[in-house]
Amino acid sequence: MSYFAFKYRLKPTPAQAVVLNNVVGCVRYSHNKVLADAKEDYQEYLEELESRLIWGEARTYKEAQAITSRKSVGRAALSQNLTRLKKEPEHQFLKEALSQALQQGINDLAVAYKRFFDHQAGHPQFRKKFRNDSFRLPQGFEFDENACRVKLPKIGWVKYINSRPLLGSPKSITIKHLCDGWYIIALCEVEIAVPVELSDSDDATGVDLGVVHFATLSNGCFVLDQEFEEVKLRLNKCADGIAKIQKSLARKKKEAKKQGVKKASNNYKNELERLRRAYKHQSDIRHDFLHKASHYLAKNHGPIIVVEDLKIKNMTKSARGTTSKHGKNVKQKAGLNRSILMLGWGTFLRMLEYKLERKGGRLVRVSPKYTSQTCVKCGCVDAHNRPTQSKFKCVKCGYEANADVNAAQNILNKYLNKGRACPVGL
Repeated sequence: MSYFAFKYRLKPTPAQAVVLNNVVGCVRYSHNKVLADAKEDYQEYLEELESRLIWGEARTYKEAQAITSRKSVGRAALSQNLTRLKKEPEHQFLKEALSQALQQGINDLAVAYKRFFDHQAGHPQFRKKFRNDSFRLPQGFEFDENACRVKLPKIGWVKYINSRPLLGSPKSITIKHLCDGWYIIALCEVEIAVPVELSDSDDATGVDLGVVHFATLSNGCFVLDQEFEEVKLRLNKCADGIAKIQKSLARKKKEAKKQGVKKASNNYKNELERLRRAYKHQSDIRHDFLHKASHYLAKNHGPIIVVEDLKIKNMTKSARGTTSKHGKNVKQKAGLNRSILMLGWGTFLRMLEYKLERKGGRLVRVSPKYTSQTCVKCGCVDAHNRPTQSKFKCVKCGYEANADVNAAQNILNKYLNKGRACPVGL
């Protein structure tokens, strides 16, 4: 069994859109109220820990934790806080909202707290309007694909654009509001054939990701190279437009501060809406290309694709340095960081992974060490082997090739030679 997500555009009537907005607002409000109470309890717990350390009741932080009780922030405790909240006279409006949506929001908060205490994420944050305006329903919905409509609890039948058929059985739906309208995402459980066990002798292709050529294959081909050039131009144009809008917003904010105006003007709100739409347009361009590139690779160059195990977060760190020790080539590194983040390498690898799995293939990561400095012919490792960004010339044997092609071949060789290769897990 596998889970697939299907996204469709909703077409609610004005009255239905008002109800959807109310549900989103109630989910956000209940999340923030329960989180505020949990943060207050946690702050009291931290103060008690500090008090025990100051007064000598405990010598270490762990000893203080052992003798100090902390209120639970698990799913059951947070659900009880939600029930208490709904019973308060000033919060009777929460009873009119979809109870499942409220409960799912609290479940997400419980998961966020678990990740926080497991040191996997920071402290849960308050939800803000226009940011992740969504709610989830695990049951009580019904799809009518022939009539292109979906039935929602307390709302009724809502039309949607049936851009592709649903597969399997829908297990939950998420209603999401973006700057250009409402969307529904259906999570479906689909039965897929068990893939045949792949052996090391099966066809494998090495792929090197870059900013000049998006993906270079070990056979010397460049993936959708012409389309990539057009996408880069469109993304850069969007980035210029976003920068222009941000400058306009900063100027309006500065003028309002000088005049002592605290409430945002209509012009400021309109500029914010323009900014949201510009970011959405940029995201759509990027995701469209990433889907096409990952589909092309999974369809034509499987069943095994080998990539570098890139640490993108580390690669895009600033080169600014510190006040005592300044960095080098700061502007050039900043430009490279923007290019890497704009292209969405991490998203591309996630797309490629699940598309390969659907076709019975797999994605393999290998260590990226010296793949761009190693000669594929003689194995010489030298930083001078790559005199320019695009040219590779071995200082030992004189072998010349495109630097990206040479790197892709080294990536493939690392897998074939068992050079620290590891399959990607879910």
